Amino acid sequence: MSSADTASAKKAAGQLQKDQGQLQQSAELHQSGQTDLDRGQGMQNADNETGASGFSAVAGAKDVVKDKLEDRKDV
Repeated sequence: MSSADTASAKKAAGQLQKDQGQLQQSAELHQSGQTDLDRGQGMQNADNETGASGFSAVAGAKDVVKDKLEDRKDV
């Protein structure tokens, strides 16, 4: 099972538990379901690429360019 499947399963299970809590009028069950739903959403968000994810690649490229320029100065 991929991490995307795990996140979706966590969200679905959380939603079911939340709905069951509403049906049974159980605040604890409802809150527990909401927590699982939020965790599943967080897992999905972590799997999605964000604008910040590219910074490490840019930082690495900057170091490579810097090294190449230093090599040229030595010649």
